[in-house]
Amino acid sequence: MTVRLIHLPLDKNNLLPTPLPPYIAPIIKLQTLKSYLMKTLIIAILTFSTSLIIAQNTVTWIGGTPGNETNWEIAKNWSNNQVPNENSVVVIKYLNSGHNAQPIVENFVEVASIEVQANAQLTIEANAELIVDGSFTYSEGISVYGGEVVNKGTVHLYSLSVDLTEDYFNKIQNTGYVFMDDKLKVGEEEILSSKGQLVHRN
Repeated sequence: MTVRLIHLPLDKNNLLPTPLPPYIAPIIKLQTLKSYLMKTLIIAILTFSTSLIIAQNTVTWIGGTPGNETNWEIAKNWSNNQVPNENSVVVIKYLNSGHNAQPIVENFVEVASIEVQANAQLTIEANAELIVDGSFTYSEGISVYGGEVVNKGTVHLYSLSVDLTEDYFNKIQNTGYVFMDDKLKVGEEEILSSKGQLVHRN
């Protein structure tokens, strides 16, 4: 039996014969496709993981900055020296640090969620607007665990991860407005126990 050796020129970039024999080309193309799909999957996973990290950025209230003790918009009043934004999970604690300063929202604020812990208080002033948007992360909206929320202005609740109940709203001392999007559910239309209004957008 005679064996014939076939010498093909090599591509200097990838050390593959050029041109590729017809029986090799489909194999190379399949391996290239697999490699591309794997790279795409890795990039997608990294992007998703990064978005979760961003969405779960937790910021804790400290307060007490001289002259701006209760001002929400002062960076020094927050644990990471940065004012919360739409990606922030806000935690409001009662800190026995001598000033007992609790946050007051006086302008426009947007966050992913808010947790008000025991003895702490969050106040939304009459001309202020607070948006709690859970579109890009798990959010229960405004969670009150032994603390107090006083709303004199306007609160918007969007795309929360829980169904809202009468007990949920009874924890908010409301003399302003609470707006809900059509994704949220409540047992009754009018469930705020004070003089404010609950508006359910359809």
